[in-house]
Formats: sequence, structure tokens, C-alpha cells
Amino acid sequence: MQNEIEKREKASVAAIRSAFGTEGDESGVTLFVEHHLEEIEGEYWQKHLGTAKPEPIRVLDTLYYSHIGEVMMKLKHLTLRCLKL
Repeated sequence: MQNEIEKREKASVAAIRSAFGTEGDESGVTLFVEHHLEEIEGEYWQKHLGTAKPEPIRVLDTLYYSHIGEVMMKLKHLTLRCLKL
């Protein structure tokens, strides 16, 4: 069961990263990252990423890993529900 969850997590992260910045994702994760870049002050990025204006992909990784616990719990719950279907 754990291997299946880890496999699905990796596939989800890969799908998010591959969609990021594409025309088809203008209102998804790309918009989410752009919003955070605009709303969060440069001091935060400087402290956490070493630059006041980070590349959007670094922001995506930071947001992903800062919320990994919450995301993983939701992903595991969803995966378990899907496996029961």
C-alpha cells in the first residue's frame, strides 16, 4: 500500500511540475505561484531562498515542500478512497 501511495505522489508532483508554466495551466499552479510571488514580500524570499526575486519554479518547490504534510495527508486520503473503488 505504501509503495502505491509513494508512486502516486511522485506521479502527482511530476504532473504538477510538467504543467507548470504551460498555456494549459494558466489558471492552475502557475497562477498560484505567480500570486505568491506578487503577494509575499522580497524579505521572505531572501530569507528562505537567498534572493528577493526567485525563479517561479523555486517558489513552486518551496510552496510544495512547506505544505507537504497537509498535502500528503490529503493525497493519502484520496489515494485510499480511490483504491477502494
